[in-house]
Amino acid sequence: MNASVGSLQPELALQAATVAPFCPEKLNARLALTSAVLHDAWRVRHDSYVSQGYLDPRPDGFFQDEYDQDDMSITTVLYHEDVPVASVRVSRHDTDQLARGRITMPTFEVFSDVIPDFLAKIGQPGQPATAAEANRLVCLPEYRKDLRIISGLFRIAKYLTKYLETDVTFVSARRNHIPIYRRIGFHVAAEPRPYSKLRFDTALLAAIYPEYETIQRPYPALSTVRKGDQWYNALLTGEPVPVFPNGMNPWRETASTHKLEAA
Repeated sequence: MNASVGSLQPELALQAATVAPFCPEKLNARLALTSAVLHDAWRVRHDSYVSQGYLDPRPDGFFQDEYDQDDMSITTVLYHEDVPVASVRVSRHDTDQLARGRITMPTFEVFSDVIPDFLAKIGQPGQPATAAEANRLVCLPEYRKDLRIISGLFRIAKYLTKYLETDVTFVSARRNHIPIYRRIGFHVAAEPRPYSKLRFDTALLAAIYPEYETIQRPYPALSTVRKGDQWYNALLTGEPVPVFPNGMNPWRETASTHKLEAA
């Protein structure tokens, strides 16, 4: 799901002293089924990457790419009191399209020499494992270190991977994020390389189903995600859905000391 998970322990201390007052109960997710919601995603991406020097400012304030128009990709925006504050996209790897020369999963641009062999090894003879990538996981600059929003992004990203029903979830993670991903069931599949379209390096990480479900049990924001539950069904309609329903705590209540931030 590029940064981390809800329940990641609250060792991941909030470092958001300067952000506007934030209430997890007012955080909603919405699938980008309209141009308005998709444009909100592009604005959040742009502001996040520009603020960190990974992208030069663009006149329209948008950061989009060809995968946004691909039916193999799904984008979601998180809103706090109707203000877009974060976004994540999940893209399915389509081997039929790849055979025709079209890439449908962004990280394949960087790790095309690694992914086919990786999927072949964990699949069945003559039937490689299926895969999707969680990508473009971003927050507005003022929320980048807010564990609650990052937790929400990973919770929603997991719902999207459930919809796509794949065996493997890939992420392209910057080096400082790798320990966080390892905690929730990801393994390093390839060392960092320059990432496409942005000025940073990323490693290829992979989480394999059902192994990652066992590892994520201590983390409520992930372990409570179920295909077909009421929040899954509501999300797919394109209507706003509470990210942390029924007073869910965004993280596990134990102490820890890891740094976490979104892209």
